[in-house]
Amino acid sequence: MPIEKHVNGAQAELTLRRATTNGENTVVVVGDFNDWSPDAHPMTGGADGWACTLTVPVGRRYRFRYLLDGRQWENDWEADDYVDNDYGGQDSVVDLHHPPSRLTRRDRAVEADTDPSGCPWLPWWPPRPRG
Repeated sequence: MPIEKHVNGAQAELTLRRATTNGENTVVVVGDFNDWSPDAHPMTGGADGWACTLTVPVGRRYRFRYLLDGRQWENDWEADDYVDNDYGGQDSVVDLHHPPSRLTRRDRAVEADTDPSGCPWLPWWPPRPRG
């Protein structure tokens, strides 16, 4: 399930959601934002899924994972990125370097020098009428 990001000035409200996949009884969000505490951000929910909303400062990336029933680690498969951790696995990453943009797909394409389909921008396309 996608991570919801609502930026308000220097803070962002993140809502993390995950489906119930293994019959887990408890799920906790742990990461850089809570010093990897298994008690700070328990998710609410159950058979229909889990959710947790937290507020963090913008301007950086945060590593995090889900801890199921106090013993099993899982990533968020809709995270912005994944990075290797010191235990041979990977951590999920939510990126708050830049607030979410309200630009359209075409606006983002212009900024990235691509056309809206993602192809590299060709300065001669579309052809201009001669005259």
